[in-house]
Amino acid sequence: IEAELTRIRISSATIENHLAKVAATLCEPEKHLRLERATLHLNHMNVKMPPNSLYNTNMLEFDEIVLRQDVRRFTMLFARFSSSELLPQPDFLEQARRMLTPRVMT
Repeated sequence: IEAELTRIRISSATIENHLAKVAATLCEPEKHLRLERATLHLNHMNVKMPPNSLYNTNMLEFDEIVLRQDVRRFTMLFARFSSSELLPQPDFLEQARRMLTPRVMT
């Protein structure tokens, strides 16, 4: 792993620094994140229109996560579904074995 990190010019200290920031954010999210409601009005061609448009529009409402020290915004869609609807967990070892096993040509 260290050789790969060296190849792509990332040190493990950088990764640990990123993980420390993630941990700090998760421990006190109110200090780092803000949730804002966003509304878009779209016409029949899904072009953004002003809220007071004379044309028929469809309104979309969603939540955006805003980082305190960043100008970027992240749009989130929270969905709930039953665990029975999850896809089965793939067997990665079996997949790797199949890929690494030589195939016999007939």
